[in-house]
Amino acid sequence: MSLDYESLFAAIRLVMHFATFLILARFRAGPDARYRPGVSLAAVAIAGSSLALVVQILTNWHALNIPGTTQAFATVYASAVFAAVVYSKGNVARLIDPLKQVRP
Repeated sequence: MSLDYESLFAAIRLVMHFATFLILARFRAGPDARYRPGVSLAAVAIAGSSLALVVQILTNWHALNIPGTTQAFATVYASAVFAAVVYSKGNVARLIDPLKQVRP
């Protein structure tokens, strides 16, 4: 069985999106952590979009007519999101807090 580039990129994205969803879904904050609605909304948005993309790739696998360059950019984007989530160990607040410190 040989894979073309489009299928290979889709398979890589499928694994990264599913792993991103699992890492975020399994994260549990400590008992002394405060609830921040914005952080929770961001975590749900990232996890939800990752799961939605997994379902989209699985249901439309046979109809992946996206050009190779678009597949490559989508794979790079999925890699960046996956790397950020792995770096933060699922704690989206660790991703957002450094962004607040950059503002003047």
